[in-house]
Amino acid sequence: MATRATYSFTRPYGPQVTVYKHWDGYPEGAADHLTDALTAEAFIRKHPDAEITAERDAHGDTEWHYSVHHVDRQVLIWVMCRRPWDADDWITVYDGPIDAWFEQQKREVA
Repeated sequence: MATRATYSFTRPYGPQVTVYKHWDGYPEGAADHLTDALTAEAFIRKHPDAEITAERDAHGDTEWHYSVHHVDRQVLIWVMCRRPWDADDWITVYDGPIDAWFEQQKREVA
């Protein structure tokens, strides 16, 4: 399904890198995309069709944004979706440990 998404990856001592992926950007698809790919390098190796982009809003058709942060041996994720009636308005639907978000996605698929 052509649900567009961006994925930002931040490490404690490095720049943020944002990647755009044209397909399966809904949360269940994103969970699959991010499995074993929690850095920009790993994500691009796993998904050669993904492209590095300037920022979350660089593509006007982006519906979802996932921001992955490595902080003190923990990986956190912020999940945001664009309100369909307001292209400039994003709402946060989850923020917290990525492991808990992965579990939440597994439960919703089952």
